[in-house]
Amino acid sequence: MDIQMDLLKQIQELKEENSEQSLIPIHVLKPAQEHVDGELEERLVKAKNDSSGQRIVLIPYNLGNFHLTGIYIKFQTNGSVERAEFINPVREHNGIPDQLQQSFNTIFQRFHLQLRKCEQLGGQNISGYLTKKYLLALVKETAFITDLSPTMTNETTQLTNRQEEEEQQQQQNIDRPLYSQGNHPPISNLSRIDPYENIHTSQSPVNISETDRSREVTSENSQPYRTTTDSHPTTTDTPVEDRDTEKNADRIEASITNESLQNLYDDMNSMPSCSERSVISLLYYISCQLTQNNHIGNVNSINKELESLKMRMNSEERSLSNIQNSVKELSVYIQNQNWGEALKLLRKLFKEVCPLNIHDLFRFIRKVDDAADVIKNKDIIFLLGNTGAGKSTTLHFLAGSEMIATRIKGLNHIMAARWKNPDLRNVTTSPSAKSETRFIIPITVDLSDVVASRSDSIIICDTPGFEDTNGPEVDIANGISIIRAIRE
Repeated sequence: MDIQMDLLKQIQELKEENSEQSLIPIHVLKPAQEHVDGELEERLVKAKNDSSGQRIVLIPYNLGNFHLTGIYIKFQTNGSVERAEFINPVREHNGIPDQLQQSFNTIFQRFHLQLRKCEQLGGQNISGYLTKKYLLALVKETAFITDLSPTMTNETTQLTNRQEEEEQQQQQNIDRPLYSQGNHPPISNLSRIDPYENIHTSQSPVNISETDRSREVTSENSQPYRTTTDSHPTTTDTPVEDRDTEKNADRIEASITNESLQNLYDDMNSMPSCSERSVISLLYYISCQLTQNNHIGNVNSINKELESLKMRMNSEERSLSNIQNSVKELSVYIQNQNWGEALKLLRKLFKEVCPLNIHDLFRFIRKVDDAADVIKNKDIIFLLGNTGAGKSTTLHFLAGSEMIATRIKGLNHIMAARWKNPDLRNVTTSPSAKSETRFIIPITVDLSDVVASRSDSIIICDTPGFEDTNGPEVDIANGISIIRAIRE
């Protein structure tokens, strides 16, 4: 597979399909091989120095054994990095290699490579296809230059002008370390930092920027460009409904992991015959269908379990109309082998049959107990607050991480660009109000990294937020462990 040529070809097709819109320059470099010394650093230097101005650079990165990944870097007009993301769509190996992060930090000293969240993960054999898919998705998301129509209303024009001023202010702040504890900025710099501008509290994890809204208004008579990514990017136009279906299917499949399948299998075999067991069995078999383990979740097993579920519902006198309607709807999805919709409906049905998942609750308690053991009999600082309040960001700051102002999907965000403590890799932040922390995360902070005159350490615990979005099982497990840790 020549991923460089494939990307160049599809980017050219993208330009032709959207000839009325302007794209910033896009460069695709030759793939870098992990096993070849110095090749990655050479590509990063080339990305930094070979061109100037606003641009996007894509670097395919081969980790060996058919494991293909990709690096996306977007530069601003002044040559500084605006955004850098690593795409690694392989299940169980989808982190950022240490050597890659170190090399990136050496070349781009003021910016930290971020891991792109891939909705669809697969094996190494399809990593090339998935890497291309997500690199192209990033290009579609960020490469178009907004061209506002002069016929816009005064209100829209004022809104756009205000956003341009914010973008200019953002460009002055971006890629420049704000401050970490012990390194206080000048008073003049502090006056530019407005926490109410940099922390967005919208309940939606993805918002369309006002500029994008303006572009949609001005292109009523032409087909607007869609940022939704196809499973198969081609020049053929795909109906929006089909793209939405493919995106939903990718999201559903991405939520199925080896661990989740093993948990379903264990739960299924640990229960007597009942409606709850039948729903879990269907969840397991249909998940196997979606992950192409057809030898496990064959259609006959699914139909047999569906009939068992109907019988159990009747014998247990579960006559609630919403449950009965869900079972009828499930039968239609299974008959049509619409496994994605069937799985979504089954998850909803499981919550109705079993409002509290005891199996998950015990698993979560075991996980958070490990964290409780770390903080037992020690002086600790708990960070408590609502979901999205900034606990994880505060922990990074207190631990001496280097913070920068940036913009993610149209939202202002202060994120950690570099950190000294490797444990902070598990502490993620986002500009949305969706919880990024599922369990207690104890971080031992060496005060010598923050305050030169101190040699001792403290433990700071990040916690899931109040009104957490991860479900009651996580709430209960964390509550039990927090109380247990405080008492002991």
